[in-house]
Amino acid sequence: MSGNAEWVDPRSDVTTNAVNWDVLLDIVCKYTQVASATWGEQKVGNDNIIRFLHLSKQVEDSDDATSTTMIVKVPFRPTEGSPSEFMPNLCDRVASEVATMEYIEKYTTIPSPRVVYHSTDPDQDGVGLPFLITTEVQGVRLHDVWDNMADEQRDIVLAQVVDILLQLSEHRFDKIGALFKSEKGGEGKAAWEVRPPRFGFTHSAVENATYRSGADYLTALANALLRDEFEQEFGAPAKPYSYAILWTMRSFIPAFCDFTLDTAGFPLLPSDFLPRNIFITDAHSHPRISGILSWRYTTTAATSIFAQCPLLIVDKPVWDPHHHLRPRNKRDQDSFHAMMLKAEKERYPDGDQPLSRAFKKSRGIYLLNQCLEYYGSPIWSELYPQLFEYVFDGQEFSEEYNEALLAGILAKEFAVFEQETEVWGEAEDVFGDELDSDDRPTRTKFLEMVTEHRDRLPSGGEVNQWLDAKDWTKIILP
Repeated sequence: MSGNAEWVDPRSDVTTNAVNWDVLLDIVCKYTQVASATWGEQKVGNDNIIRFLHLSKQVEDSDDATSTTMIVKVPFRPTEGSPSEFMPNLCDRVASEVATMEYIEKYTTIPSPRVVYHSTDPDQDGVGLPFLITTEVQGVRLHDVWDNMADEQRDIVLAQVVDILLQLSEHRFDKIGALFKSEKGGEGKAAWEVRPPRFGFTHSAVENATYRSGADYLTALANALLRDEFEQEFGAPAKPYSYAILWTMRSFIPAFCDFTLDTAGFPLLPSDFLPRNIFITDAHSHPRISGILSWRYTTTAATSIFAQCPLLIVDKPVWDPHHHLRPRNKRDQDSFHAMMLKAEKERYPDGDQPLSRAFKKSRGIYLLNQCLEYYGSPIWSELYPQLFEYVFDGQEFSEEYNEALLAGILAKEFAVFEQETEVWGEAEDVFGDELDSDDRPTRTKFLEMVTEHRDRLPSGGEVNQWLDAKDWTKIILP
């Protein structure tokens, strides 16, 4: 691939080929009772295929026909695994997005596409994958025009964003998870319920449960990452330091989660509330948000996590300190906070504006949440120093901090990792090319290997002592 070639997600072709588009077209025609329908442009989203569908319907007692465009979204089919493994996640994604959109339409004035038809039956008479059909949203993506908008126009958009966030904050649910239509039915809001968000979007250990507080959710995520660190890349010399960083981030959690904000429950947090998914009309005169395109992966969340500045006015972690957009973002953040405070006072004149205060001090929880969500990714190395500097009032991160932890409160964990480095070294001497330091096995795979070939290992050596002890899980696993 040349340096100029645009990368294409391999799942896009797999998904396109897995769908019987003719069958899907027939289903739409029968449901909408149109005379004809044709496929239009196809686009590739972050994790779905998007196709425009043009429908023509005959006007009664006339030779004329009306034309309508709808949007069809099909979640990506993974490139590996059997349908029995990935299909439940895909079906839950569509079911939850539909439930969320229907709730938004019924109980808020937030502009959003309307659900026309959907299927969470993976085969749906031969279609092949679950799908969602919505009305089309008019306008342009905010992402494409934001940087060229004047201050006045950006303020008009931010005022509408404030209204959307306040509306979302007013709808509270009893636990943290994903919104679904209730399996028991029910009237009014009782027709919806919160269940585990098994979307395959975040860590599987977190997605299999609901939570009663933001601290519980973030701690579960941190513990899952700590267990991963314990399991992966057996004997790697850098593991103690990675473990210390995760342990440190976990220790920050209670300070950033304000339980008092959640006494009424947990608001809906749209994870896709991004400039590329916000459409506006009249961009350069009096911009109006015409629709929030995507509600996938929406969950209920602790208010501390919900109350984070919109990403369109947040500095990117990779920006240098003198990036030319930092002053503009600072100006827009000040406007946003002033608008939020004013709107909250008008809505609740007898209140003390807890949401405005939460937004005002949101940088810490934003950085912590991003560090946990993106741990191990390239952007994480940009995020963690900023989190550390925020927590320690401007002090730059240094490995000396990790070394102090490993010599003190994490000394037992450090001893375990140090022993495993020595165990790996002896195993490497014995097995030679059968082990690769650049592609280390998991702890489980290494344990299986040395157990199977224990007869080749020195009696009383490092590996045999390690096998005989097996008490490391009591020290390491959270």
